[in-house]
Amino acid sequence: RFDARAVQDLARAAETPGLPAQLAGLLVGPRGSTVEDSSWARAASTRRTAAFADADPVESAGEIGAVRGVAGMAFVQVPAGAGTVGGTPRARGGGDLGYRVETAGFLVTQTEVPVSAYDRFVSDVPFWNLDNRADLMEAGLVDADYLRDWEDGKPSATLPVRYVSAHAARAFADWVTTQVSASGLVARLPDEAEWDYVAALDSPGTGVFAVSGRTGPSPVQESGRGGLGLYGVAGNVWEWTGTTFARYARYHPDRDPLPSSYLVVRGGGWATAGSEFTLDDRGAVPADWCSGAIGFRVLLTEP
Repeated sequence: RFDARAVQDLARAAETPGLPAQLAGLLVGPRGSTVEDSSWARAASTRRTAAFADADPVESAGEIGAVRGVAGMAFVQVPAGAGTVGGTPRARGGGDLGYRVETAGFLVTQTEVPVSAYDRFVSDVPFWNLDNRADLMEAGLVDADYLRDWEDGKPSATLPVRYVSAHAARAFADWVTTQVSASGLVARLPDEAEWDYVAALDSPGTGVFAVSGRTGPSPVQESGRGGLGLYGVAGNVWEWTGTTFARYARYHPDRDPLPSSYLVVRGGGWATAGSEFTLDDRGAVPADWCSGAIGFRVLLTEP
């Protein structure tokens, strides 16, 4: 069957600046040299060099704000700012050029959403209670693993909530909005550019990754703190974003993305090999998927 999307993918892949170098490395002998010496590879190298030269570091337009208590959770004020995100040295080897972001200020939870906060949510909104899992599944909002680790009693209140779908995370954010209605702020999942901006400012130096004997994440305030004062930006649990996954988005940020039914997750987690992880790493996950490796955090923004 003719697949127009596959053809589009292939065409865009051929234009990615890192593909010639990757292909040359995979091919042995004269074939690799032929690719390396081609006009295609030289043009791609020129695009990469120019893109790296134009990259500017992320800079905020104000001081990092103090931690604020909102809806029973700690939020950090993130100042407005702009700059190039992505494009770590390892990613550059694959042609990841990074991309420019410019964002207004917002508040972000200091940690991944903990079990304690999600417990308050399902108490207030019983539709999302574990007992209603069958109806949630029938509505296509979760899969059979929704809140799986709550089946024999709730996990520790200080652990990040897991086994929640993107739909559930968005419903939680809607609930937080009701808790702060007097402020006029709106809670939501971060989009991928906002996540990258936060990660660039936080610049985490450590995180909770896979080691022998580890079977789950650490409590949210024991998962590695970065320069922005956030915990768990690197490792502990992957985090949902509100961004639809698009192939080669990093290479072609100025083009319309290909449609996808998957959302981007970021940050790595307790089951990820730390030696193989960079902050640029991204995953594509169905919005109804509930995994023990995925949690989330939320933003508060102006509507």
